[in-house]
This record gives sequence, C-alpha cells and structure tokens, in this order.
Amino acid sequence: MSFYVYILFSSSLNRYYIGSTNDLEERLKKHSFIKLN
Repeated sequence: MSFYVYILFSSSLNRYYIGSTNDLEERLKKHSFIKLN
C-alpha cells in the first residue's frame, strides 16, 4: 500500500498544510486545489 506526504501553501491565508494520505487526488479536492468541471 502506498501513501503520499504533501505540503500545501495557501497564499490567501499565509499558511502551510502538511499531511499524508493514500488517495492524493481526493485529499487535494478536499483542500479545494483541484478545480472541478
């Protein structure tokens, strides 16, 4: 089983988000970084 560690930065909040997940695409959607059609 693989997993991902990520560091995201919100320029509007001037804040970093650090986390891990086994479903990176779903996790990024929850952080609103992927625009949905």
